[in-house]
Order: sequence, then structure tokens, then C-alpha cells
Amino acid sequence: MLTCEAVPTELFHLVADTRSEMEAAQRFVRSGAAVLGTIEDAELQHVHGLMSRYWDRPMGFADGTLVYLAKREFLSAILTVDHADFATYRIEGKRLTGPKSTRARHLIPLVASKSERAALGAALSLNQAD
Repeated sequence: MLTCEAVPTELFHLVADTRSEMEAAQRFVRSGAAVLGTIEDAELQHVHGLMSRYWDRPMGFADGTLVYLAKREFLSAILTVDHADFATYRIEGKRLTGPKSTRARHLIPLVASKSERAALGAALSLNQAD
């Protein structure tokens, strides 16, 4: 599973209020379930282009890097709790799909609004084992 550096940053910001959620997030990150994809400086113009395209949403940096990685790596599925925004984003005019994709790898944003933290915490608690 592929993600970007911006996603754990958002994740730890969202779970910072609760030690148990922060510990669960830490276990998940250390588990190796997600691999951090690298975006080089020269590629940031593409992320900026996506953020500009969806300015009215608005598309944040983490979302922009995930959509860019999906395009660059020829992925069509993004697993997210941010369904409203990701339902809007397109790659080559095609809507991104959910986990039903036949692709072997998916992007896992793990980002959530404050109101979705409970769902995120529950999902992370499934990764309790070290």
C-alpha cells in the first residue's frame, strides 16, 4: 500500500489529543502496512496544478500528493475516509475507485475531518499488534 509523507503528518495532528489514538497510529505506521512514496521537488508543480484545479473544494496538500501518486503509479483506487473530496477528484478524466479495484496496491490516505476521528480511531485500533 502506498501513501505520502503528508498523510502521517495529518494523521498524527488529528489524533494528537488522545494518547491511545496516537499510539494506535504509531503502531500502524511502524507496521509497514503503508509505504511512503517519494515526490521529488520537480514533481511538486504537478501537485500544485491539482490543488489549483480543485481550488473550490479545496484540495489540500495531502490529497494533492495522493492523487498525483495515483496518477504517476497508474493506480485507480484510493482508500479514504474523506469520501466527499475523493469522489470529486479525477485522473485522466476517470473517477477514482474504492477498495473493489483489482489493483494490487492502493493509496491509503488515512486522513479525516475532526468529525470522522472516531471512525479513524476504530479503524486504527484493528492494528493493535506490534
